[in-house]
Amino acid sequence: MATAVIMDIMSIQDYVFGSNALKENLGASYIVEHFYDRLKPFRGYTGGGNAFLLFDSTKQAEKAVKDFMLESLVQFPGVVTACAWDDGFDENNFRKSADRLFEKLRENKNMCIPATFVPAHGITSECPRSGLSGEMFYRDEKRIQFISSTSASKIAFSENAASAASDFLVKLGLGGKYSFTVEIDKLGQEEDSDSHIAVVHVDGNDMGEKFKACQDLKDIETLSGFLKNAVEKSFLAVISAIDSEIGEMSSFLRPQKEKERTILPLRPIIMGGDDVTFVCEGRMGIYFASLFMKSFEKYSAPSGEKLTSCAGVAVVKTKYPFFRAYQLAEELCRNAKKKRKEDKNTGSSYLDFHVSSGGITGSLEEMRCRHYVNGEGYSVLMRPYSFENMESSDGVLASMKHLKKSLAGSRIKELQKVLTLNEGKQSDFMNHLKFRGEKIPDRVMGVQYNQRLFLNQQTPFFDMVELMDIIPGYVIEKGGSRDGKI
Repeated sequence: MATAVIMDIMSIQDYVFGSNALKENLGASYIVEHFYDRLKPFRGYTGGGNAFLLFDSTKQAEKAVKDFMLESLVQFPGVVTACAWDDGFDENNFRKSADRLFEKLRENKNMCIPATFVPAHGITSECPRSGLSGEMFYRDEKRIQFISSTSASKIAFSENAASAASDFLVKLGLGGKYSFTVEIDKLGQEEDSDSHIAVVHVDGNDMGEKFKACQDLKDIETLSGFLKNAVEKSFLAVISAIDSEIGEMSSFLRPQKEKERTILPLRPIIMGGDDVTFVCEGRMGIYFASLFMKSFEKYSAPSGEKLTSCAGVAVVKTKYPFFRAYQLAEELCRNAKKKRKEDKNTGSSYLDFHVSSGGITGSLEEMRCRHYVNGEGYSVLMRPYSFENMESSDGVLASMKHLKKSLAGSRIKELQKVLTLNEGKQSDFMNHLKFRGEKIPDRVMGVQYNQRLFLNQQTPFFDMVELMDIIPGYVIEKGGSRDGKI
């Protein structure tokens, strides 16, 4: 028997995206990734915001956990950790003992949330970055102010995050050519008030089940290491694609320079386990997400199963509150997972997206019910999409190319508007196209539309028109990513 301890960082997203400053988001992400580094000398596993440790005695476990928690309160204020304990952990019956320990952790999470930062009072200054008590003196290039210890910690570790991100470029031999930015408005957007960014959240499919199937600590470590390698290689594939296509991208992006190096149009924020979040120039979000996901699919888990993922891409204005944009991307990802489950298509990756030209109010479902239902009461959206429906010979991408070649730009925009109206207006529009000798695609995703805008109260054409605005023309024309797919 051993003493087992499991720890889990609670509300990671709230901690990482608790500020609209990208620099703080990056510092917070680095803290989460390396939070348990001090526990690595002990036997066990650390990673992805979790730690699973085995000790020879209760006394040894108590001292290790107590010292770790006290150091964490000082070094990383604001990080909330839940913990569970088992003095009779049976390594010979690992799976059953681990399930019992995880159940205890879930119970402990519901009991209380410990205070890990100095609370604000009426006599304290308020931190302008986090809204917490401003108890730390801070000077930057613009001003002198008091900020919270939580914000100060994130800022302090942002330099570590910058160094870690640069390692990706060094691995590709591109360290002297490119750099990552810590400023959200330097991702290559147009310099106007209508510029957009894309917040991309990708999550591996069925990873919880894969970890639950692990029969011992070695299996967990093997799977964790494998996932980390697959995620890293997949992100490096995206950067490699940018390098090979930077000339084409420069025709519509406005890349900036920093110390003679070109700033890349994306920035990784979270890369923990199978959970990946990055931000990029708005028109590149779906393309970069697909590049990452297609690379991820090339790997198989130690059990032999092909890896798949789901993604949410939120395209918002550059100045929009970052945390809300992330929440939307995460909700889109959950919706993609829900669609995958409904389709019973477990061998495929799915993607959902949303384009916002203004604010975001309410849940994703509420927004779609409020703004994307036409005069007949039909939804004009078919998203989320599986990669098969995106990439097939009559899929969304191929149909977009057909539509773009068949109709003038003004007619395409008119089509998008008509889809939101009643059946009579739609019929008039289609008769007008017929009179002019113009056609929309007949067959889309294996379904024969026969020049109808809706079939079984569904239409893919609104999505196609919107995608034309957020996928670069050169990507559509060449058929997507470097393997001929988006």
